[in-house]
Amino acid sequence: KYDLVVTDIQMPRMNGFELVQRIRGGSEIKDVPIMALTSMNLANYRNKGTEVGVDRYELKFDKEKQKQALSELIEKGRH
Repeated sequence: KYDLVVTDIQMPRMNGFELVQRIRGGSEIKDVPIMALTSMNLANYRNKGTEVGVDRYELKFDKEKQKQALSELIEKGRH
């Protein structure tokens, strides 16, 4: 059982958006909260994340916001 999935957007072979689409498309963990990390704060990236099922989209360099988002998503996943 997983409480949370954290993925990077920029990855080799498969980007984070593709990973989220696969997870949300019917895997055993399709309902687990997902946080995507990136160094790009672009509206089109955020929109794409929302479109594919990302619950939170956070910047890699903002560690405090990441910790807050992790706590919130784990709590959300428990309910």
